[in-house]
Amino acid sequence: MDQARRLFWEQEVSLRLLLEQLQPRMRSEAMVKDLGGLLSNVADAVARPLAERAAWLEQLVGWLRSGRPGAFARDALSVHRLRVLCEALRALPLHAAAVSALLASIVSECDGVDLLAEAGFASAQSFLADASDRLLRKCIPRPRDPRDLGALVGELFPSRRDADFFDTLPPELVVELEQVLGLRATLSALRDPALDAMAVLAARACAIGVSPDLRERSSELADDPFFKLCRAVDAFAAATRAGRVTSASASVQAAAAQCRWGIAAAHERMEVLGVSVDRVWRLDRAARLVERLGAILSALDAAKAPALQLFSSLVRERAADQSLRDLCRRSLHTLTRKVVERNGESGDHYITETRAEWHDMISTGAGGGLLTAFTVLVKVALYVAALPLFFEGAASSANYAVSFLLMHLFGFTLATKQPAMTAAALAQGMRGPFATLEVEAIVDRVARLTRSQLAAILGNLAAVIPTVILLDAFARFFRGRPVLSPASAEHVLQSLHPLHSLTLPYAVLTGVLLFLGSLGAGWLENWVVFRRIPEALAQSRRLQRRIGAARAQAFANFVSRHAAGIGGSLALGILLGGVPSLCRVFGVALEVRHVTLSTGTLALAASALGSAHAFSTPVLWAMLGIVFVAVLNLSVSFALALGLALRSQAASGREQLSIARALFARLRREPLSFLIAPREATDSAPGGPSDSGHQSSKRATLCR
Repeated sequence: MDQARRLFWEQEVSLRLLLEQLQPRMRSEAMVKDLGGLLSNVADAVARPLAERAAWLEQLVGWLRSGRPGAFARDALSVHRLRVLCEALRALPLHAAAVSALLASIVSECDGVDLLAEAGFASAQSFLADASDRLLRKCIPRPRDPRDLGALVGELFPSRRDADFFDTLPPELVVELEQVLGLRATLSALRDPALDAMAVLAARACAIGVSPDLRERSSELADDPFFKLCRAVDAFAAATRAGRVTSASASVQAAAAQCRWGIAAAHERMEVLGVSVDRVWRLDRAARLVERLGAILSALDAAKAPALQLFSSLVRERAADQSLRDLCRRSLHTLTRKVVERNGESGDHYITETRAEWHDMISTGAGGGLLTAFTVLVKVALYVAALPLFFEGAASSANYAVSFLLMHLFGFTLATKQPAMTAAALAQGMRGPFATLEVEAIVDRVARLTRSQLAAILGNLAAVIPTVILLDAFARFFRGRPVLSPASAEHVLQSLHPLHSLTLPYAVLTGVLLFLGSLGAGWLENWVVFRRIPEALAQSRRLQRRIGAARAQAFANFVSRHAAGIGGSLALGILLGGVPSLCRVFGVALEVRHVTLSTGTLALAASALGSAHAFSTPVLWAMLGIVFVAVLNLSVSFALALGLALRSQAASGREQLSIARALFARLRREPLSFLIAPREATDSAPGGPSDSGHQSSKRATLCR
């Protein structure tokens, strides 16, 4: 030991000479002195307790970060310092051996199973439990175990940007870093913990793969791949400790490939049978467990990927393990896409092609406007009744929900319910790589969508205005006075003024609520499919005894057919009626500005003021406000739904930009195609409304 220390001290002269050579290449003299101090103390640090060795390593990482937290991933100086460190250790072999020994001693004395098997995998067994655990950890940090290697790595490299830094290092620098730091020797100290971690990972993946609900939803997961993986890992561990790894390693790789295939097959079956956040979370967890196992297997083989690659992935996963946002993004993506697809299937019925279908949309829109007129009267009655806030919100929600349900069941159309559905239908044509996109076909679909919206609005307004005026005339005849008093009519005109009121922000809020209502439609249909509600109803013995087998099957078909419409109607009614009342409970005065409802209310106000005021300045301003309300209702809900749909389809910014350019070119070339439908159908995008078999059922399901 004394001989080694004496040789080490003899290299202090070489260290000083090296630092003098490095001085011109560094930005400050302090940086050179800091590196010199670290390398001078490394021999003493190797013989010190674990906490002091970890402190020396933390100082070294701090030096690489240039002394600034968070600069590791984006500061080119860190790469330069890493090169300088490699050059110094290559020139000072004893110092390099001491650094390697220090790293190996830390790894050997710490528990590495937690880092290899737990990083990125919370202990919770469901999405909600995992989310609540991560939220709690942000408020109450866990106590640190000094022998927990995962905790040490988390303190040294807390951000995913640190992993990006290691991933973007030049390959030759990675090789040199592994050589001078002796990372292979450090990894050999992790051999036994790595084998134990592989066993833990295989057991956890097997527990997910053979769980009863996943076996029920997918027969592929009920087969043997996960059991085979556990047995293969056990055989590999025994062979590795005995020095025989070739055949056992191949068995683990084959079993892991079968597990990945089974998980992919389970996802495909869930696409058909409905999506659950919890099941998506567990399938994603199983897939990542298998991938981690494969990464450890590759790192144990010196001929495979560099050891630094496994380390960067562990840093990234450990950082992601602390992120609630990452959990929600990863687990909710599949559910969001499925909800969007459910909305898209319903949205297909709102997109017209021919002039005849365009006229049908106007007709069904007129039916929606007719029902909206009665909804306006009930709304006014509830306002006059001045109910307590809770009962006012409940009654308003029931008024809207019943109206929307009747529209759906009678096959009528409300224009503002369309954009969120049709945006999802539009995004379904944007799947696949950019090279396969038929941009012109997508632009055709946008044009059909726009003129369909216009037709529905025309039908709504053309019916709601005369119906409201006629109902007000009946009120004058039977009651001797209009529905609204002159003072109330003046208040309505003032509340719709686009400049002197909050009509425009309220219209934006209404557009957001319309978008959220569309999510309710997709969610309920996905829930009905996932829970197999129609199948359960059709096979229910109790229901068959009461109404007969044929009627039970018919009721099941009805639920399957109308789940999205019922869910959207209920969700939208509750949002439009309940959110303003709930906000007023907390002292926030919010209102909704729905174009058809606002138009009906304006017609009541104009009728109450008389024909002499029909085109007065306040009425004209209110009419302009209605125009802005229509634009904001439709554009906000459409934009939110389209953005969500594009993210769910993983459409890149380049693809979206290409579609936008083609859209503006069509607007300049054929503006009327966005307003009036042609007399005959044109070709459509694959999977669009013009596909085979669509035309025969289009009119029957146009406004479901």
